[in-house]
Amino acid sequence: MKAQLTNPAAFVSYFMTMFGTIMATRSTHPMTTLGFSIMAFTGCILFLLYRRYLKAAFMGFLKQSFEGDLADISRHYKLVGSGEPNEMTQELRPIAKSGFWVAELVDEDGSEPTIIGCLGLGTCSAAFDI
Repeated sequence: MKAQLTNPAAFVSYFMTMFGTIMATRSTHPMTTLGFSIMAFTGCILFLLYRRYLKAAFMGFLKQSFEGDLADISRHYKLVGSGEPNEMTQELRPIAKSGFWVAELVDEDGSEPTIIGCLGLGTCSAAFDI
């Protein structure tokens, strides 16, 4: 979301807000002041609506991800277990051209590893067609 602060759409709202505010404070005619105030207000509203749209789009993506491939990783990526099905440490192996990998950070003190990332490639991924 921080990268969107430098997006051209954000710059338009910045310009409208700053220009409208500066001109409204320097204007001596009441109608001109009102017009530039409306311009500044419109710039703020555009920026807030733009941010709200981005957040909604991102949250929609997260919801789709959690209800899609992340809901059942082993089924989606065609992984089968080797070991007891109830074990949390069960190792999964792909049975098709797909895979799901988890990156862990293991401290030297022997504490529990920390998951720092994951990568999943489905059967439709072009990476396996090499």
